Amino acid sequence: MRYEGNVFREGIKMLSESNIVEIIKVDEKEMAEIKIELMKTDSDIVKRALKDKLNFLEDNCYRYKLQAKAWGIEV
Repeated sequence: MRYEGNVFREGIKMLSESNIVEIIKVDEKEMAEIKIELMKTDSDIVKRALKDKLNFLEDNCYRYKLQAKAWGIEV
């Protein structure tokens, strides 16, 4: 597990109004990095793993944005 700001990755993320924007930014940064890696690799196995991780992050980010909107936070 690594630590970025006040967000723990690879573990349970406790959402709150104070950290949801940071969580979304960290996930968006990681998604951008994965998209770059997808363009670089030729391995089908690596591409599949990266796509799975990207799908997971996109789903989470979508849900976090919905929650932020419910709390009245602009993202």
